[in-house]
Amino acid sequence: MACLLAVWAVVLIAGDGGLRAELRTWTAATGGYSVEADFVELVDGRVVRLKRADGGVLDVPLDKLSAADQTYVKQKQAGAAAGPAGAKSERLT
Repeated sequence: MACLLAVWAVVLIAGDGGLRAELRTWTAATGGYSVEADFVELVDGRVVRLKRADGGVLDVPLDKLSAADQTYVKQKQAGAAAGPAGAKSERLT
Protein backbone atom coordinates (compact mmCIF):
# COMPACT_ATOMS: atom_id res chain seq x y z
CA MET A 1 0.00 0.00 0.00
CA ALA A 2 2.82 2.41 0.90
CA CYS A 3 4.50 1.63 -2.41
CA LEU A 4 1.31 2.48 -4.32
CA LEU A 5 0.99 5.78 -2.47
CA ALA A 6 4.60 6.62 -3.25
CA VAL A 7 4.00 5.99 -6.96
CA TRP A 8 0.92 8.23 -6.97
CA ALA A 9 2.87 10.94 -5.17
CA VAL A 10 5.54 10.84 -7.87
CA VAL A 11 2.89 11.00 -10.61
CA LEU A 12 1.16 13.97 -8.98
CA ILE A 13 4.42 15.84 -8.39
CA ALA A 14 5.80 15.13 -11.85
CA GLY A 15 2.54 16.09 -13.52
CA ASP A 16 2.87 15.70 -17.25
CA GLY A 17 6.64 15.33 -17.14
CA GLY A 18 7.23 18.71 -18.73
CA LEU A 19 5.20 17.84 -21.80
CA ARG A 20 2.64 20.55 -21.17
CA ALA A 21 1.60 22.36 -24.32
CA GLU A 22 2.62 25.96 -24.84
CA LEU A 23 -0.84 27.41 -25.19
CA ARG A 24 -0.81 30.90 -26.58
CA THR A 25 -3.29 33.21 -28.22
CA TRP A 26 -3.20 33.05 -32.00
CA THR A 27 -4.78 35.97 -33.84
CA ALA A 28 -6.01 36.36 -37.40
CA ALA A 29 -4.25 38.98 -39.53
CA THR A 30 -7.51 40.93 -39.63
CA GLY A 31 -7.74 40.86 -35.83
CA GLY A 32 -11.29 39.54 -36.01
CA TYR A 33 -10.59 36.06 -34.63
CA SER A 34 -8.34 34.56 -31.98
CA VAL A 35 -7.89 31.13 -30.41
CA GLU A 36 -5.90 29.64 -27.52
CA ALA A 37 -3.83 26.79 -28.96
CA ASP A 38 -0.44 25.11 -29.11
CA PHE A 39 1.76 25.13 -32.21
CA VAL A 40 2.03 21.60 -33.60
CA GLU A 41 3.78 21.98 -36.95
CA LEU A 42 4.13 23.95 -40.13
CA VAL A 43 2.82 21.87 -43.02
CA ASP A 44 4.40 22.41 -46.46
CA GLY A 45 5.68 25.80 -45.30
CA ARG A 46 2.20 27.26 -45.74
CA VAL A 47 -0.23 25.84 -43.19
CA VAL A 48 0.08 26.14 -39.41
CA ARG A 49 -1.35 23.20 -37.48
CA LEU A 50 -2.61 24.20 -34.04
CA LYS A 51 -4.03 22.10 -31.21
CA ARG A 52 -6.59 23.67 -28.89
CA ALA A 53 -6.74 22.84 -25.18
CA ASP A 54 -9.85 20.73 -25.84
CA GLY A 55 -7.85 18.58 -28.28
CA GLY A 56 -9.34 20.02 -31.45
CA VAL A 57 -6.91 20.56 -34.32
CA LEU A 58 -6.97 23.62 -36.57
CA ASP A 59 -5.13 24.14 -39.85
CA VAL A 60 -4.62 27.82 -40.60
CA PRO A 61 -2.86 29.31 -43.64
CA LEU A 62 0.30 31.01 -42.37
CA ASP A 63 -0.48 34.21 -44.26
CA LYS A 64 -3.86 34.50 -42.47
CA LEU A 65 -2.17 34.83 -39.06
CA SER A 66 -1.00 38.10 -37.50
CA ALA A 67 2.54 39.30 -38.21
CA ALA A 68 3.53 38.42 -34.61
CA ASP A 69 2.20 34.88 -35.01
CA GLN A 70 3.99 34.44 -38.33
CA THR A 71 7.23 35.53 -36.67
CA TYR A 72 6.61 33.07 -33.81
CA VAL A 73 6.14 30.20 -36.28
CA LYS A 74 9.31 31.12 -38.16
CA GLN A 75 11.27 31.22 -34.89
CA LYS A 76 9.90 27.83 -33.85
CA GLN A 77 10.90 26.41 -37.23
CA ALA A 78 14.39 27.90 -37.00
CA GLY A 79 14.78 26.43 -33.50
CA ALA A 80 13.60 23.02 -34.67
CA ALA A 81 16.02 23.09 -37.60
CA ALA A 82 18.91 23.92 -35.26
CA GLY A 83 18.25 20.79 -33.20
CA PRO A 84 18.31 20.39 -29.43
CA ALA A 85 20.13 23.02 -27.41
CA GLY A 86 23.72 22.13 -26.80
CA ALA A 87 23.74 19.39 -29.41
CA LYS A 88 26.90 19.15 -31.45
CA SER A 89 26.98 18.00 -35.00
CA GLU A 90 29.83 15.95 -36.24
CA ARG A 91 31.11 15.95 -39.76
CA LEU A 92 32.09 12.63 -41.22
CA THR A 93 34.88 12.81 -43.76
